[in-house]
Amino acid sequence: MALKKKPEKKLEKPKKKRGPRNPPVIEDFIVPESMRPPSYNIGRPTQYKVEYCQQLIDFMAKGFNITSFAGQVSVSRQTLDSWFNLHPDFLDARKIGAAKLELFYEQKGQFGMLGLVPNFNATTFVWMTKNTIGWRDNQHITAVTENLNTNINHDPVDLSALPDEELRQYLDLTQKLLINQPKTTEATNG
Repeated sequence: MALKKKPEKKLEKPKKKRGPRNPPVIEDFIVPESMRPPSYNIGRPTQYKVEYCQQLIDFMAKGFNITSFAGQVSVSRQTLDSWFNLHPDFLDARKIGAAKLELFYEQKGQFGMLGLVPNFNATTFVWMTKNTIGWRDNQHITAVTENLNTNINHDPVDLSALPDEELRQYLDLTQKLLINQPKTTEATNG
């Protein structure tokens, strides 16, 4: 005769008594300032080092920008931005570095124009200065006026008050100016 297995009883976990929760209060974990040792800090320790000031200046003097420096010291650009806010010396180093970065590109451009840089590529130079130090193209638009009293303050002109002949001259001249506007574009620092 075969023995039948008895169904196993599931053991029930004892039920926890539920009562009002009393989470710990944050003040219980904070050490009063008077009791903190000098090395006591709250939060993650900073990776900032005082020697980064001179390193940033030297790095930017070689033609690299601030974001590249973040990669060099293995932090994010946002971390550098917070260090600029927290450490005035580091902010000054950034300003000096920016001036040295611009000097680097201006010297490279001048040497390239003089033929002192082998295989100098003007297009790459313009692209780098625009993207690295923020140079932009400025458009200068010049217009020639013929016997027209222009209002420099750009106040609205009441055309209804002009006699017919002056109105015709004004409209003809305006049309000539709109059709024949000479435009020049040059790369400048600004």
